[in-house]
Amino acid sequence: MPPLNSAGPLKFKHLADVRHYPDIYQPNSVLPADMRLGHDGRTIKGVGRWGATRGERMMFVYGQNDPWSAERFKPSKHDSMVFEAPGSNHGALISKLQPADRAHAEAAVKRWAGQ
Repeated sequence: MPPLNSAGPLKFKHLADVRHYPDIYQPNSVLPADMRLGHDGRTIKGVGRWGATRGERMMFVYGQNDPWSAERFKPSKHDSMVFEAPGSNHGALISKLQPADRAHAEAAVKRWAGQ
């Protein structure tokens, strides 16, 4: 296995004159030194590839304003789906979906549960 690569410090050149603590924005900056590791993006790429090709009965519910959904997981064609809850953030719920999407999501969950 090749060594892990570290992304290094983040660059905010356009904010250079207003940053008071420029070294705080580094990968793993909040972890103790002995727990800091480099980032290996292969793992999450593999998870995404598996979900998009082999995942079954997977439901992704994203909020319209969810900052974590900049790069969403893509559902496979194996009884999987993705929804977006309008006006919601990272805590999006099936109950916050539009009525037609909510009915579709609830029907899928019931089907998966054998009801």
